Amino acid sequence: MSKAIVAGVDDELDRVARSCAALRAVHRADHYIEPDRSAPFELRVSVHTLGALRLMEIAGSPQSTRIGHGGEDVVLAIVVHAGHGRIRQGAREAVLGPGVLCLLHGGEAFELILNEGFRHQVVRVPRERMTESFPAWPVLLMCTIPTGRGPAAMLAAHLRATQEHLESLTPADQKGVSEALLCLLVSTLSASLPAPSERLSRIERYHLERVKAYVRAHLADPELNVATISAA
Repeated sequence: MSKAIVAGVDDELDRVARSCAALRAVHRADHYIEPDRSAPFELRVSVHTLGALRLMEIAGSPQSTRIGHGGEDVVLAIVVHAGHGRIRQGAREAVLGPGVLCLLHGGEAFELILNEGFRHQVVRVPRERMTESFPAWPVLLMCTIPTGRGPAAMLAAHLRATQEHLESLTPADQKGVSEALLCLLVSTLSASLPAPSERLSRIERYHLERVKAYVRAHLADPELNVATISAA
């Protein structure tokens, strides 16, 4: 599947509304965009399915974007090629800039504050598949990983090449490319793991923030109790 959002509509409010609607369909969650009034609003997105993965390329003008809780249960690996900004999820915040990768949970609400024109590539991996391939992924949530050397540099280069040659890939090619991307992502994350003494505290923080987010989202639910929180 390929989907593109092109800033070809004259009215800026219409461009923003169409972009929100299209991204809502991609993320399957509420999506709100606040343009930076210093520049005309622009957003370009392509979405391709590669085996079990989805590859997105997103570029646009300065803007703030909020994506709500309840989207697909996926892990997002964001590779920044251009533009500076910040990303927030729960109580955590990461600084984004060219040459970094940031991992986050796509099923939880997050906010992107993009201060400049930007270009990102995003790999969307089903959480179940990521857990099978790399169980320690929660340790690296909201950490920034430099993509200038090692497996991370190979991943960034592979993403650029994949985007450039997507149209020439056969279904069999796509499956192989998908597996290669996932292997490079796992290698990148494995090489970035902190010392064992730091991992437990990060996992504990992740689960604490996850429980807090669940409780906030279900405060009005009369059936909210210890059992439902434990099962979340």
